[in-house]
Amino acid sequence: MRHDNRKQLSKLENLYNAGMEMRKLGRNRKRWVELAKRVGIRHTQLRVAEEFAIQYSPEEFAELTRQRRFDGTPLDIEYVPLLLTLPWLKEHQRLLRSLFQQEIVIQGWSVNEVRSEIERRGLNVNPNKVVWEILIELYGLLDRAEEAGMYSPYSAEVLVAANHLVNCLRQDMARIHSPRLVGANWRK
Repeated sequence: MRHDNRKQLSKLENLYNAGMEMRKLGRNRKRWVELAKRVGIRHTQLRVAEEFAIQYSPEEFAELTRQRRFDGTPLDIEYVPLLLTLPWLKEHQRLLRSLFQQEIVIQGWSVNEVRSEIERRGLNVNPNKVVWEILIELYGLLDRAEEAGMYSPYSAEVLVAANHLVNCLRQDMARIHSPRLVGANWRK
């Protein structure tokens, strides 16, 4: 059990640290792939990693890794994309996200239960939620294709096109919902 906890925390730390490093690398895709190999995550998880590092301060990340369920296990990496759909720009939104994370741990909710709870409560008012769902679905499709041995240079081109589309959508939504999202908080 203790070994599994360390493994789960290690995955979470790798994802966060990869995101922090991505923010320094810029848009060099070759270095992204090298980073993914070095830290042991799929290259398709790098965008999630980057957003994780943008939305969570080191203190908030430390809080997330300290939280444990009744059985002693930390939150798994699969919860991160759901947490990234929650509003986070204002201090009270960060506090609500923190309280929701604690509730996830106390209630012992599965990923599907968390998704349902977010929908039921209307917590997913983050203007980029739809974009994130599209991005995660595209990455999931590419992962499944790669695992099935269907990877080709064409799928890499699809990923680049999908990333471009997602960036355009994010910029448009940011302009519509919050002018502050365009610029320092969002990488183009």
